Amino acid sequence: MDEAPAGRNPPLTIPDTELVFTFSRSGGPGGQNVNKRNTKARLLFDVTQSTVLTDMQKQRILNHPRLAHLIIADGVIAIVTQIHSTQLQNKETAWEQLHMLIREALIPVKRRLRVRPPRHKKNPNGETKPKTPRAGQSLRAQLRKGKDVD
Repeated sequence: MDEAPAGRNPPLTIPDTELVFTFSRSGGPGGQNVNKRNTKARLLFDVTQSTVLTDMQKQRILNHPRLAHLIIADGVIAIVTQIHSTQLQNKETAWEQLHMLIREALIPVKRRLRVRPPRHKKNPNGETKPKTPRAGQSLRAQLRKGKDVD
C-alpha cells in the first residue's frame, strides 16, 4: 500500500510475503477457457500476524463494519474476485480491493459534536417550537401527518 491521501495516515506497505493468493476455476467471462483455466483469485491476508500493522491498526481493521463479512477464521481477510477473464487481472483487482478496504478502515472516525438548538428555535420555557404546516400544504397532507384541521 504505497499511496495515501495528504493529511491522513502515512503510507502503509504490506509485503508480498504476508499475502497469499490461490487460484481456482472461475464462473465468470472467458468463453471456453472458463473450464480450462484457473482465473478466479482468492487473496488471504492475516491481519493478526502482520508485521507492518500496529495493534491499534489491527483492532481498527478487525472491527470495521465493511470488513466484517470478509474476515474468516481468526483475523484472516479473504477477498475473492472472478470478474476478469485472466488470472493477473483478478489478482490485481483483489489486491486493489484489499488496499481500498484497509485504507478506509484506518481512517479515524470523527466523533459527532453534540450541539444545542439555537435560541430562536426554542420557546422561552425551554421547549422546542412545534413545526407549523407550510403555507401551501394540502388538507390531505395535514391529515396524513395527524394534524387537527378545522
